[in-house]
Amino acid sequence: MTNMIVDKFLEMLNQLDTNIFNKTAGIIILGLIMWSYFGIRFITLCVGEIYPLYETYKMLNSGEYNLYNYWLIYWFIYTIITMAELIFPLEMVPVYQYLKIIFLIWLLNGDNRVTVYNNLSPLIALFDKNLEQIINYVKNIKKNLTN
Repeated sequence: MTNMIVDKFLEMLNQLDTNIFNKTAGIIILGLIMWSYFGIRFITLCVGEIYPLYETYKMLNSGEYNLYNYWLIYWFIYTIITMAELIFPLEMVPVYQYLKIIFLIWLLNGDNRVTVYNNLSPLIALFDKNLEQIINYVKNIKKNLTN
């Protein structure tokens, strides 16, 4: 009888250990997934927005506008990336954030942004008339609302 009670107690203890292990492992895995997602988003934010924003701020406050085109082209390309993220579900691609970080670091180095801009300019030029019509339409709406 005593052995049966001890065996039952040990069995319950083993089940408890297994359940605690499963819950702990689940929490650790969930934490790693969340850290991976939010950590990579934070790095993307730092590389893609905070650093360029600070450098643009320093350039504007210093009065040295020799880097004006450098940062203007960067923000132009970054805006296109942001618009593409709104239109296409790029966030659903598992490695998208990593590829974005690599691309933004590459874009921040040297004349890479000029190369990208030169390749994007003809594509934007295709939509130039349509964009002008949309902008004029929005301006008319704004004008009508303010009158």
